[in-house]
Amino acid sequence: MAKDVNTIPYKTYLTEEEMPKQWYNIRADMEKKPAPLVNPGTLKPMAAEELEPVFCKELIEQEAVEFEMSLQRSAHSVVASRLSGYLSKAGRYNDAGTIDYYRFLKDFLADFDGNYEKMQAVFREILPKLLNRRGLLVSITSTQAVYDDFCGELASVLDKLPEQEYPEQEYRYDCGARNEGMLSSSRVQYVGKAANYVKLGYSYTGALQVLETILRYEYFWAQIRVQGGAYGAFTNFQRSGFMYFGSYRDPRLSETLDVFNGTAEFLRAFEISDREMDKYIIGTMSHVDAPLTPKMKGCAAAECYIRNVSYADRQRSRDQILSTGQEDIRALAELVDACMKQNYLCVFGNEEKLKEQRQLFGRLISVVE
Repeated sequence: MAKDVNTIPYKTYLTEEEMPKQWYNIRADMEKKPAPLVNPGTLKPMAAEELEPVFCKELIEQEAVEFEMSLQRSAHSVVASRLSGYLSKAGRYNDAGTIDYYRFLKDFLADFDGNYEKMQAVFREILPKLLNRRGLLVSITSTQAVYDDFCGELASVLDKLPEQEYPEQEYRYDCGARNEGMLSSSRVQYVGKAANYVKLGYSYTGALQVLETILRYEYFWAQIRVQGGAYGAFTNFQRSGFMYFGSYRDPRLSETLDVFNGTAEFLRAFEISDREMDKYIIGTMSHVDAPLTPKMKGCAAAECYIRNVSYADRQRSRDQILSTGQEDIRALAELVDACMKQNYLCVFGNEEKLKEQRQLFGRLISVVE
């Protein structure tokens, strides 16, 4: 007896326990295969190469939409990336993968048919340069037995890769304090200031990591989170010299910049009990020597190798953290003051609020079209 289609549910909700744990594609075992897709122009079955433009366009559209959706949860990362691009060629190179990349995707989609063949030609040119034995770095984290098997198979993979040597390319970027305000429909701001303290004549020390902990849980917590109403505030001092102050989902703008600019004054007057200082050092070490999975250990080792950070460098930083005293934190006030006076800033936030305070910015730009 046929069932009334109106009574068949079009959507079924499963609990977590009811969700399938295994999947099986029945197509491989079907005696009668589904009819192939037909080209509407030729009315013949479509070849794989005919579907490539369709899939390619959908993937690009998906990539663009995912970037737009990610802005509301990671705009602070975009701000930090933008600031890094103000300060160095390496930062500018990495930042090309954020807003510039998104704009490239939108422009590509605007004339997909015209750009598709160009893209194929460019990919054919760059593929042997990217997948090349020259300059190849291979990293693996495994047991000894798996490592031995891996090494045995690696040679056959390398033999298939081209080894033509290509001339090193020089990237030319226009760095500088663009001090951008990035306009959006967001009701909150993501405020950032940055500088390169190495270029200002200062050196990295483990005490900077203790300073990060103090600012996050004392000064920024009280001034930006408790009094300012932001969801979060953070700071980062890198070995390269890049330092960054930022706020997350912040209802304020200029007031937060004033807090950043007042950090040095807070540090000059910094004085707490020895017990509180020990707590900040312990909190810092909990991040430095946090338990790592094998995958995380492998990633950390590869990063240290690429950045030329030795075990001795890391141990020196640990020793400096453990020996940090209040006088060391107060001494960092001059470093922070010099950084803030550089006045490199970037804000992602509400269009109306940013336009009201446009005097803060070098330019205002729209991010999402």
